[in-house]
Amino acid sequence: MQQELTKLEDELQVRLPIVHGGIGPVTPNDLRHAEIERKYGYSPVYTFLSGVHPIALRHAAIKKLEIRKHRTIQSLLNDVKERCCKVQWKVEKRVVEHENEFAKRSRFKASL
Repeated sequence: MQQELTKLEDELQVRLPIVHGGIGPVTPNDLRHAEIERKYGYSPVYTFLSGVHPIALRHAAIKKLEIRKHRTIQSLLNDVKERCCKVQWKVEKRVVEHENEFAKRSRFKASL
């Protein structure tokens, strides 16, 4: 799995930080990691061929945390890739908007 994520990083020229990993079902403790990480940016909890503890499901619903379950590596990689592309697009859009705003302000100052 880690090798495939590294290939995806190289392909997309991004860094995919893994905040927490483990074996077995998703537990409430796993979701606490996701809650803390949310302060730095949105990221769902990804599962691969594992379940989710019932208490963790309730915790996710209360805290509005997304759990994405995958049964194949390719499904998980496609999901991560799609998310990365969306994030890259949003960042590029913000940069363009910022550059346009800066250009407008510069023109205004020049005309004074």
